[in-house]
Order: sequence, then C-alpha cells, then structure tokens
Amino acid sequence: MKKRKSGQKKLEEKIASSDYEVFYEDECHFKLTLTIIRAWFLTGSQPEIKSPVDRYKVSIFGAMGSNGQLITLENETFDAKTFRLFLEKPLREAITGRNENGKKKKMLYYARL
Repeated sequence: MKKRKSGQKKLEEKIASSDYEVFYEDECHFKLTLTIIRAWFLTGSQPEIKSPVDRYKVSIFGAMGSNGQLITLENETFDAKTFRLFLEKPLREAITGRNENGKKKKMLYYARL
C-alpha cells in the first residue's frame, strides 16, 4: 500500500508541474441488439418484422488533454492491438504546447486502474 501512495504522490507532482501535458484516458463499448418484445397488430394478421441478423458493436477510445483537446478512436474490435493503436494516436496528434522554459511538454497518460 505504501508503494501506491508514493506513486500517486509522484503522479500528482508531475500533473502539477508545467513540464507535462496530462491526458486522461477512457474507453467505452456500445452494442446494438434488436429484440422485439411486444407489438400491436390487427387481429388475424401475421406481419413480417424485418430486423438485422447481425449485432452491431463499436468500441470508442478517448483521451482528454488538460488543455481541452479530445482525441478519439472508433473501432469494432477491442483488444491489445487496437488499444496500442489508440495509445500511439495522441503521440501524433496531441497539441502539447511549451512550458515556461520554452521546452516542449511531455505527454502523460492518466488512467485509473
């Protein structure tokens, strides 16, 4: 438990410094499955209800920078490969700015485990 507190303290120090641009990361998953539970029909009729056979799912990764920048990646699969693709995306697209000394800020991901 002591290690975690010291790690948390180090993280807070990095967030407070002007040397890092902090990105908060999260992901979510949406799944669309159509199910007909009840319906109104005329007596004696047997209507045909068409619905897609396939289920549709999508995973969305997102990182919000402390500067307000939002970086997202949408993908149908969610695995280590797509997560790695997402982690590389902010490295290419992030606007990190510069600290007081004129040095480019480093990126810092923050994901609560």
